[in-house]
Amino acid sequence: MLNGVQDFDIRLSVSSIRHAASVSVSIYGWAPNGSIVKLGRYELRPSSNSNVFAARLDSGNITDYYRSWIRWAQRKGVDTNTVFPPLIILGTVIETGKGVYGFVKSVTVSAEKIVQGYSADLSISYKPSKPAITWSEYNAILGAKSLSEFPRERIPRDSLSYWELEGYKTYYDKPLPLVAVYLHGPDLYTINDVDLSVGLMADASTDIKVTFSMSALEFKKDQTSVTPLGYEIPGPSFELGGTKTWLQVMLRADSTSNPVLGPDGGCYLTSIGPQCYRVVLNGKASIEWKSMKETTPYLVSIGLNGDIAVATYRLYTTLIDCSSGTCIVKPVATNTYMNTTMVRPVLVDNDGGAIYGWAELSPEPYSNSHSVAWPAVHSIFMYWDHVDYGWLDKAFMESSYSYMKKISTISILSAGVSLPINSIIDSNLIGVGVSLTKQGETMSAVSMIVGLDTNQVGDSSCELWPWLYKSNVDYYLNGGYYPIGIMYADVYVYDTTACR
Repeated sequence: MLNGVQDFDIRLSVSSIRHAASVSVSIYGWAPNGSIVKLGRYELRPSSNSNVFAARLDSGNITDYYRSWIRWAQRKGVDTNTVFPPLIILGTVIETGKGVYGFVKSVTVSAEKIVQGYSADLSISYKPSKPAITWSEYNAILGAKSLSEFPRERIPRDSLSYWELEGYKTYYDKPLPLVAVYLHGPDLYTINDVDLSVGLMADASTDIKVTFSMSALEFKKDQTSVTPLGYEIPGPSFELGGTKTWLQVMLRADSTSNPVLGPDGGCYLTSIGPQCYRVVLNGKASIEWKSMKETTPYLVSIGLNGDIAVATYRLYTTLIDCSSGTCIVKPVATNTYMNTTMVRPVLVDNDGGAIYGWAELSPEPYSNSHSVAWPAVHSIFMYWDHVDYGWLDKAFMESSYSYMKKISTISILSAGVSLPINSIIDSNLIGVGVSLTKQGETMSAVSMIVGLDTNQVGDSSCELWPWLYKSNVDYYLNGGYYPIGIMYADVYVYDTTACR
């Protein structure tokens, strides 16, 4: 902490690079009003360690950005020490003889600490895999001269290669299912209960935060096609900390008689049976829905409302002419882009910072205009890989903690939300992680149970065939590759003799 001058330093550790001619970063933020704001562009200089590059950032722009988040938190009645907005760092590394590499990283920093005058040392690492621009392509841009022919001291700073925001779109207050069970099949009458649970609880003593991940795709684009170069999880797009229950919902839908009505939603009787719709939740809630003896498919879900930002950045390099003794720099737009998708929660005003949540039960959700969950859930069913659990007897139980181990991912990607928007350029980007930074046997972000009425089924039969879902690709994060898991279950109900 500095009482006078506040320093913001960025340090980038680059592995597997032998001759880095230039390293630069463009830094952006996601403001409370939904805009993507530019906070500066910097060339990083090599330190005593040849693989580490560093720069000092303009503290004014960054502090102003975090002040806007403090004002937002105060309007919401949220403890300002619990809000961790993102810094989005897009970088380029030019390696002599290899080409131009691009990357994106995201870090969250306590808004309160920054505004109080604390300094920040942003340390990130990057391991190049495939250049976005090959060395021959780069030399063609330079004008048939290699970069090594230009004296280093005569090349203008911040001019070699960098990212610029091409455009973005923000979607506000969108319903995002966190957990969902879609039940269908000839023997739905055998279902006794569906129990869903969401527990987004932060704990400062163990450094557990509620985290909303960012996903990214680097790609090349021409007039007719898009070619993916790599999928990444740059880091969090938003985090909530402190010691606080941000959203806790336990929902039980069972087969006992009489629908339950509520002031903001519930069930009502129609000619085809009970129709149910959303109940709005603030913070903690426990809900029971009854009279679920359905003969048509239905969807049970818990979700939250969130803001979504989809941004596209374009890679620029420069044409440099130093023949006259003075370098002339002309920016050149390349056909390489970075697409990032970010999510953050909508908080209820003046409710101590509770996340705006909801629960829904919808018979025939595909034809029910009341269902806010179905479009997002259905898109995952259509485009993502399923994880087949095979025929099960009597019950299906899963949690984000155990699912994390089943699909070999990490806590922050063990549960997620699907994004009900149309501007996603790649189906692998329709879901992002929403979970906890740490989980355990007794603490999962999300869980589900589907149970059968034992009086309606045989003693040793198979009745449930569930699928869960995960992303089609693995995302790069901190040296490893991981899928995004999503807790949407497609459960077929059929009292079969397959296991007898």
